[in-house]
Amino acid sequence: MTFFPDGKQVTGPRKELGLYTETLNIWSDAPHISEEWKIQQLERLKVTDPNSIAARMEGLPVAGSGRVYPFRDDQVIVPMPKIDNSWRRAYGLDPGWNANAAIWVAEDPYTNIKYIYSEYQEGQKIDEIHAAAIRARGDWIPGAIDPHGARHRRDDGTDKITYFRSLRLNIVSANGDPTVTRSMIRGMLEVGSLKIVETCTQLIDDLHNYVYDEDNPDKVADKQSDHRPDAMAYVILKFNQIAIAPVDVISGLIDKNSQDVYDDGNSNTSSSTGY
Repeated sequence: MTFFPDGKQVTGPRKELGLYTETLNIWSDAPHISEEWKIQQLERLKVTDPNSIAARMEGLPVAGSGRVYPFRDDQVIVPMPKIDNSWRRAYGLDPGWNANAAIWVAEDPYTNIKYIYSEYQEGQKIDEIHAAAIRARGDWIPGAIDPHGARHRRDDGTDKITYFRSLRLNIVSANGDPTVTRSMIRGMLEVGSLKIVETCTQLIDDLHNYVYDEDNPDKVADKQSDHRPDAMAYVILKFNQIAIAPVDVISGLIDKNSQDVYDDGNSNTSSSTGY
């Protein structure tokens, strides 16, 4: 086995994911590396590349720079918090026939940390089934839907958002710049203001493999499992505008069935992004 100066080996491009992967050898397996060098590199990595520290020390394979959200699991994935009636909540919805995904977020009112605490994805089922699954997690919780999917016309001529509202979902269109939204989410993950509950295993798996296009680093790669990450983006984008807490519904401050207290923003849809 050939060691690079820092114990790194680079394996070829993973075309199916659109990124290069790195296989990092355990430093202790490289006899030419001194303890002094390891300490110096560890301090450097704390500043320049904290996501790779565990991999370099433990010899685990990690994704290269192509990950959209290159977070460390031990800093982002957490046990389920004690969510009470004072926590505001909302969900994001990415509709589709092959995959209809939703992600729920709750916010700690004392720390303002947001927790992704529930996930849903099913395919090739009618909208009534999806709506029932969403209502089961709290029919009072408002949601934000993919703006493209919201405008999709059904066979009866109604658009998707109107039909979902007829199924008692309180949803708005998540209009916004997706690039800005991804940057915002990445920043939240880095500073610790967004956490993912450990039971959301499917979303976590998706995010581990959610990458940019190898040939166009500014574009998210096609043909990957992105329905849950997209649903996450929609709810984070609109959370501060739409989220409510059970205590507000119980006290009558907010009508849980209201669908006109939030601005869909359809008139402000960007012609360039569609959001």
